[in-house]
Amino acid sequence: MIAFDAAIDAVGHLDRFVKLRLVESGHLHYRAASTASEAVYFSIRRGDWWYGLRIAGHPPVYACSADYEQVLVPRQVRDVELLRPQEERIASIIESGGRIVASPEDVIDAIEHHLSRLRERTGAATLSNRDADRIRHQLHFRARWAHDEQAARPN
Repeated sequence: MIAFDAAIDAVGHLDRFVKLRLVESGHLHYRAASTASEAVYFSIRRGDWWYGLRIAGHPPVYACSADYEQVLVPRQVRDVELLRPQEERIASIIESGGRIVASPEDVIDAIEHHLSRLRERTGAATLSNRDADRIRHQLHFRARWAHDEQAARPN
């Protein structure tokens, strides 16, 4: 008889965990998945601000990915119980917020605007990963700056 050790996709499990928690919380949110890796990104609206959460099996490659609160896990685990600490951390981030990121709508608008200008000038149909990273990172920086400025103002 052959015994199979079933491995659990850790990122997939936590992705489902986050989606369930976000539905339960009622927070407006946006989910994006990397086209180049297993990483998933959540932007979570709390009050006037968006908070970012990234779940992946590797450290971020791009600056804009590093702008998100990081939850790094092995790609696979043998027992879902091994992911309880990450689940607790994620629940805390959803409840109290994490790292400020730009509005997903602002990011999409900025990338589309930059792409249309690039298309007019060069005929290019896509942005390079580096250009998209630069745009996203700038917007995340501006959002954090605006948040910090507002928080620093006396009531």
